[in-house]
Amino acid sequence: METSDKAYAVAIKDSSMLPKFEIGDRVIIDPEVRPIPGDFVIVRVDNNEPFFRKIRELGTDNNGKIQYEIAMQNSKFTPFIFFSEAQAIAFSEAARTLLTWAGTNYPATCFKLAREYIARIESPDHKIPLEDAQDLLALLGTCCMTTQHAQPTRTLWSDCVRIMSIKIANMMVDLEP
Repeated sequence: METSDKAYAVAIKDSSMLPKFEIGDRVIIDPEVRPIPGDFVIVRVDNNEPFFRKIRELGTDNNGKIQYEIAMQNSKFTPFIFFSEAQAIAFSEAARTLLTWAGTNYPATCFKLAREYIARIESPDHKIPLEDAQDLLALLGTCCMTTQHAQPTRTLWSDCVRIMSIKIANMMVDLEP
């Protein structure tokens, strides 16, 4: 196998790519080679730890541009959304204000679950499983329906959706130049 002088080896650190790659396996990465669907790549989202994934084509967007995602092999591995400190604070403040405004009109079980999800985003590693992030957006949407503060609630809800949408979109990889 030919590689450029910029190629390097990386050890697999988690089980996200089982059964093809196991923890401790070493792979060769060549940053000079442009990846195509089906290739394996090292990805770094924001300033978080890099991870090893497979490029998969999703289809085209509304403008006809091909969209890709970074995919795991192991369907039992949980994908996480990572937040920067600023994103975590902005999301948390908007979400907590929504919960406060909803008050007693919002079911206690929903309130408790939303607070647990928000606490994960506020934790030092600022991450939340993708599935929980989707649930949190639904919970906050329901929360908006129970408050009397219509206009500011829509603004805060929009802030939460915008921040979370950017994070989910960053999980996709755009390979077009």
